Parts: sequence; structure tokens; C-alpha cells
Amino acid sequence: MNRRISWLLVCVIVVVAPAWAQIPADRLAGAVVALDGNTLNLRLNTGQALAVTLPVDARLSGRAPATLDDIVPGAYVGATTTAQADGTLLASEVHIFPASRRGSGEGHYPLPSTPGSMMTNATVARVDAAARDGSTVTNARVDAMSGSGSARTMTLKYHGGEQVIAVPAGIPIAMLEAVDRKEIVPGTHVIVSVTHRPDEPLVANRVTVGLRGFVPTL
Repeated sequence: MNRRISWLLVCVIVVVAPAWAQIPADRLAGAVVALDGNTLNLRLNTGQALAVTLPVDARLSGRAPATLDDIVPGAYVGATTTAQADGTLLASEVHIFPASRRGSGEGHYPLPSTPGSMMTNATVARVDAAARDGSTVTNARVDAMSGSGSARTMTLKYHGGEQVIAVPAGIPIAMLEAVDRKEIVPGTHVIVSVTHRPDEPLVANRVTVGLRGFVPTL
């Protein structure tokens, strides 16, 4: 009897383990296949097809294409970066915030979703020609800009401190915009933050929508 019970337990483990292995991460990147009522069907960047429940109270935000030239004096911006060996912060993505979100999240702190990265919400005091390598997030107001060329360095000031961030050429630069569910159409690239529990459907609590062809990154 004991040998039979042991064999059944082995079978259960063999059957259940693959299901656990298929549980996705808390943040998913992919393209919209369809939004059918509250069901968001996705094709993840990994190629996996996945259905996620999208509640009516899920937070939605949009990112549209922008350039370094869109960072002008008085703008409130964000830059995702990492620290280099010499302590320099290198941007991997820059966001430009709408006036309605000016001052949100001001400060300099770790970015939980990306270990080793930082989040800084601040004011850009200066932009010069130059750039190197790395990843942190900095939200800031642009007070002045100088320099030219394909790479720049931004000095971002916030209450209690400042950070200097190198912005290399070719990184994603996005204008943040308000969106609603009608923007979630087939082919649109999205980042979806989800909660998941064993044997329960995935539920989206936040969706970042790429607008006008923009592909948001995790």
C-alpha cells in the first residue's frame, strides 16, 4: 500500500510541475491580439499566447514616440538608468511627463521592478553634449539645455539632491499620455502588470499602452 501511495505522489508531481512552470512573471510584454469585454488576449514577446482579465478599474497609461529635442526647458521628464563603474548613471529610456503629472514621485530611490536600477523624479537643470553607458529612472523638470550631437548628459535636480545622467543615442524616448480602453487594439504593444494565484485567472492591475507604433520596454 505504501509503495502504491508513493507512486501516486510521483505521478501528481509530474503532472502538476509543468503548470507551475508556465506561471508568467508579474510584468508581461507583448502585443494585443484582442480585447473581448474584460478579457485581454496577448501574444507575449516570448511567443506565448495568454489571456488576462482586465478589470474596469485597472490603471491605464500611454507612451508615444518622442525625441531628445522634445525635452525642453520647463518639461518634467523621467530617465531609466543604471550606475556605471565610475558612478555615472546611464539612461536606457527617457519619459516626458504631461503637465498634469509634474512633480509626481519626486526623489531618488531604487526601482523595484528592475534590480540594480534606480528611480529619480527631479528637475532637469542642464543638458550638455556627452553620454556613456548604464540604467536608473529620473523624472525631472528641464530648466535649461545646452550642447548638441547624438548623445547628451542631463543634470536633474530634486528636493534634497541632484543626479547627472548620460543619455546615449538611440534609446527609447516616450511622451506619456492619458489613454482609455479604446486604445487597446490588435497589434498594439503593451506592458501588463498582473497578479496571479494558483488555479486562478491572471488579473491585470496596470497596462502601459504603446501609442503610434511605440514599443514600451519592461
